[in-house]
Amino acid sequence: MLYIASAECLGEREAEHSAAWELLFLMLSALGYKDSDKIARHGNGKPYIEGNEFFFSLAHTDGAVCCAVSCDKKVSDFGKINVISSDTPKSEVGIDIECIDRLCDFKKISHSFFTPEELDFLSGDSLADRFYHIYTRKEALIKATGKGISGIRKTGNVLSNDDIYTYDINLGGRGYKISAALVKEKTED
Repeated sequence: MLYIASAECLGEREAEHSAAWELLFLMLSALGYKDSDKIARHGNGKPYIEGNEFFFSLAHTDGAVCCAVSCDKKVSDFGKINVISSDTPKSEVGIDIECIDRLCDFKKISHSFFTPEELDFLSGDSLADRFYHIYTRKEALIKATGKGISGIRKTGNVLSNDDIYTYDINLGGRGYKISAALVKEKTED
């Protein structure tokens, strides 16, 4: 199962980082996980839970936090947490979230990191929405594989990857893209 939770978070980056971890622990508690001491880090810095009971990933951006958990356990009640779920096999997971009203140099970034098919997808209405659709998918995939930002050029066309799930959400009156990627390969140390 893949579970994705998100929440509004007003504050500095440090507060967003802490809020993402708090959200994760709330989700893990609902899934029956109690022992936060088993969280460790791979050599590349990606956190994991010893014993592979769950895979997880965290992300935060301007005004929002999210986390993804991939496990074998099916849970329907997460209390007050808003959770999106998808019936998938347990796999390494990566997640990214971006506010779609956040401006950046879309053209420079896309021409540096996007495939020709992805560049074609950008043409049309809603450039920011289309850009973040691709960008969050790439970020989620490199987080899932543990390859870091240097791996973004090697992600290939993420639009045709059926193991990446993308959602539009609204938090605090702002629109966000969330993408979660699942990979069956081992995270690089």
